[in-house]
Amino acid sequence: MGKGSHILEVHTRARTEFVPLSDRIRSEAAGLLASSGVLHLYVPHTTAGICVNEGFVGTSTLVPVRNSKLRLGRWQEIFFCEFDGPRHRTVELTFLPG
Repeated sequence: MGKGSHILEVHTRARTEFVPLSDRIRSEAAGLLASSGVLHLYVPHTTAGICVNEGFVGTSTLVPVRNSKLRLGRWQEIFFCEFDGPRHRTVELTFLPG
């Protein structure tokens, strides 16, 4: 099975905002998470980033996927981090099967 990709569009409303994405990824990119592997999330903006809560904010992060499900802890969430909003942004998702 090959890799796949998906673009999430994010519209922020405040100058600084943390937007939860896990549920959107589960619903909008469900077809992308078709097996086990790693989901790469990339934010192509200089004044925004991505993180799993209590982690470092960066331009990209990796989230393990097992049996088509994001492997996040009970209280973990994937956040889009806005630092110069409000703006229209994108998050690029790429699934790498493993």
